[in-house]
Amino acid sequence: MSEKAYEWFEKGTDAYKKGRLEEALEHYERALEINPQFARAWNSKGTILAAMNKTKEALQCFDHAVKNDKGFIEAWINKGALLYSLGDKESSNEALGCFDHVLQLDPKSAEAYYGKGMTLNNLERHEEALEHLDKALEISPNYLGALTGKGVIAYGLGKLEEALDSFDRVLEINPDLYLSWHNKGLVLGRLGKMEEALECFNRALEINKNHAESWVNKGRTLKVLGRDEEASKCFQEALKINPNLEEITPK
Repeated sequence: MSEKAYEWFEKGTDAYKKGRLEEALEHYERALEINPQFARAWNSKGTILAAMNKTKEALQCFDHAVKNDKGFIEAWINKGALLYSLGDKESSNEALGCFDHVLQLDPKSAEAYYGKGMTLNNLERHEEALEHLDKALEISPNYLGALTGKGVIAYGLGKLEEALDSFDRVLEINPDLYLSWHNKGLVLGRLGKMEEALECFNRALEINKNHAESWVNKGRTLKVLGRDEEASKCFQEALKINPNLEEITPK
C-alpha cells in the first residue's frame, strides 16, 4: 500500500470523527486517486455518502470495496444495511445476499443476523425475522438494535409478552430511550394495563417532551381511564408539535 494514500486516509478518518464530512470525503478521494484498490477508503467514502443521502454513489463505493476485498465484512454489512433502508423488495433481496455472504465469512456475526432479520421483516417474513434476531441476541445479548427490532416485530404479530420482555431488556440497558418507553406503553395498553401504560408515556415525555406520538398515546390512555379533560390537553400538545396530525382521538 502507498504510504501517501494511507496518510490521506488517516486525514479523512480524523476529519470524519470531527464531523467534517466534506473535508473527509475530499481526503478519501485523494487516497483513492493514489490507490484505486484501497478497499477501506472506498468503504469510508461510501459511509459518508450514505450519511449525505447519496445512496447510489454510496452503493457504488461499497461495491468497489468488496470487489477489492471480498472478505471485507464491514463493507458487506454497510452495503446490506443501505439496501435494507431502501425498503423495496428488490433491494431487500439484494441486502439478504450481503448478510448471507457475511455469515459465510463469520457465522458469529451478530450484526449480520440483525441485518438479515430486519430485512426479512421488510419482506414480511416476520417469523423468520424473529428467529434471526434471536440468533443475534444469542451472540450479543445486549444488542439494543436487535432487542428493539424483536420488540417491534413481536408487537406487530400480537406476541405482547415477548414484545414487553424485549422493551424491558432495552430499558434495563439504557433507561433514557424515550422511544422504548413509548413502545412499552403501547404494549401495556394492548394488555389492558392502562395505569402502567400511562407511566411509560410520562417517562417518554420526561426524556423528550417534543415526541408527538407519546402525547397522542398518553391522551388516548387518559381517555380510556375516563380522564377526558387531561386527554384533551395531551392532544393539544401533540398538535402544537405536529399540526399535520389528521386523527389523534380514538374512534
